[in-house]
Amino acid sequence: MINKKAKMLGEGLDRITDSAGMTGALFAILIAIAVCYEIIAREIFSSPTIWQVEIAIFLATWACFLGLGFGLKEGSHVVVDVLVIRLSDKIRLVLEVFSNFLVIIFALPMTWYGVPLVLQSFHLHEARGLALNAPLWVVKVAVPFGTLLLLLQAIKRLIATCHSLKHQLGRLSDKSLFLPPLLFAFAIFLFWLWSLSPLVVSLVLLFTFLLTGVPVAFALGLLGYVGYYYLIGGMPGIITAPFKAYAALDNYHMIALPLFMLAGQIMGYGKIASNLFDFSAKWVGHLPGGLAVVTLLASTIFSAISGSSTANAATMGIIAIPLMLSKGYNVKLATGVVAAGATIDLMIPPSNAMVLYGVLTEESIGKLFMAGLIPGLIMTIMFVAWIVFSCRKEGSYEPIPAASWKERLLATKNSFWDLLAPIIILGGIYTGMFSPTEAGGVVVVYCLALSVARKTIKLQDAPGLLKDSASVISLVLAIMVGAVIFGDIINMLQFPQSFSQAVVSSNLPSWAIIGLMMVLLLILGCFMEGIAITVITVPILVPAVISMGYSNIWFCIMFTLMIQIALLTPPIGFNLFVVKGVSNAKLEDIIRGVVPFLVLLVIGLFILAFFPQLSLWLPSTMR
Repeated sequence: MINKKAKMLGEGLDRITDSAGMTGALFAILIAIAVCYEIIAREIFSSPTIWQVEIAIFLATWACFLGLGFGLKEGSHVVVDVLVIRLSDKIRLVLEVFSNFLVIIFALPMTWYGVPLVLQSFHLHEARGLALNAPLWVVKVAVPFGTLLLLLQAIKRLIATCHSLKHQLGRLSDKSLFLPPLLFAFAIFLFWLWSLSPLVVSLVLLFTFLLTGVPVAFALGLLGYVGYYYLIGGMPGIITAPFKAYAALDNYHMIALPLFMLAGQIMGYGKIASNLFDFSAKWVGHLPGGLAVVTLLASTIFSAISGSSTANAATMGIIAIPLMLSKGYNVKLATGVVAAGATIDLMIPPSNAMVLYGVLTEESIGKLFMAGLIPGLIMTIMFVAWIVFSCRKEGSYEPIPAASWKERLLATKNSFWDLLAPIIILGGIYTGMFSPTEAGGVVVVYCLALSVARKTIKLQDAPGLLKDSASVISLVLAIMVGAVIFGDIINMLQFPQSFSQAVVSSNLPSWAIIGLMMVLLLILGCFMEGIAITVITVPILVPAVISMGYSNIWFCIMFTLMIQIALLTPPIGFNLFVVKGVSNAKLEDIIRGVVPFLVLLVIGLFILAFFPQLSLWLPSTMR
């Protein structure tokens, strides 16, 4: 009877959590609609709105916190699982107990102290902006409500994990039971030592949390709690966390992140990628390695519409890999070109990696986008040249007959509206017609309208689209919250300033320091996901780079290229696992397939290092 009631409670919680996550995704679509309304009102009717920015920030705040629990339920939060996946099922369950308990520790103060955040706003009659004059407590209540759902999901997962562990162990004397208490004791010991050496202890705590499977967003937030406890003064210092979590999303530029990721999901559901593939096949399919070249070209066009490398890899993998294998292509080339081609998404605008970099460094995101265009095209040309060269040499595949001009023109006509999307986005950003954030809204509405008009997205697809979108939105916004809390502690401890001073006072030439930074990013890329690397290292490295006189825009391109490499380097290489998931190929074959492209990316890194104008010229021409 108790188990039946517990099951009903769990199912009820899951339904509430699913509804919350889907509502958050729906809010993201409403943001896109509001953005497009603003552009039309401003550019066509010369009557800009005065409420759109406020509405967008309010809805983004709710979208983030509504998705926290949903992301945990779906397992979509970014996790560094390089160690965990190599352990036995029993040890993994033990570490899940530790991880879920730490998520509870993160969520509990955020929920508890989030209530005073709301009450204070209510009693002070806080309102945001001149346009809406909306009471802020209505927005701030998202913090305790969303983290309460996260807390309940973490408790549910903890109970379920303990239940599974009980069946795995079979007896209480199993030595594995001692692992969580030992990890907790180690964490508490480090917590006690924190005041003696904040930098060293913070790094050890961070990697302890990450390597034991704690989601990156919550690991960063927990480190923030430790810092607030010591730097502000005991438990009252942790009250700061909900205020910082709310402030993390009070940034209009940040809204571009979920919008571009939402666009990637819509493109997959709307079959837009399939049209781009067919168009590319008619024009370049006859070249040596034609289908591989087609895949790369389609990935590049996809990149100019969506900012999500993951969506690119998954979508093109589903379309291209089975077709290439059926035509006799080597599995290494088939999987390698999909994994490597999707990384171009980070360089070709719009790029979520550059949005995140721009938000963290307060650099112009529009200029960062334009800075990545020429390097991205150079990478594409290098990849295509390699494919043509290697396939001409090998030739063990079924070639595609050259399409007639009539077929090419027909394919262009059928793909006209798909090909118009990147022209609208890049042209609008370059000319200043709309900002990068507004470009995110434009691409969401454009792709959604195109898919609905073609009936490739129907009403029955809405729940699946909203759920998948909620997963990616919660992933990126949760990390932003954790990054802002963690970054606040970094700044309070003056880590960036100390690092910059150490760099300036060293005897190493500046180019050697930049080289060491690239090596550091390469090492981190072997063990961490790109978003995690960005939020942890950018606040520390960029001040040092600027202090040496280098351009922040140029360094962003160098940094982004290193994140491209991180997506392909084992054992973490996220794109490797995405491609494995959609192709069922052996991981060893995928890794061998990406090796030539990794070499080309490293060559590209040296080209960009020696010729910085490749990334700086286009931004310098912008208005």
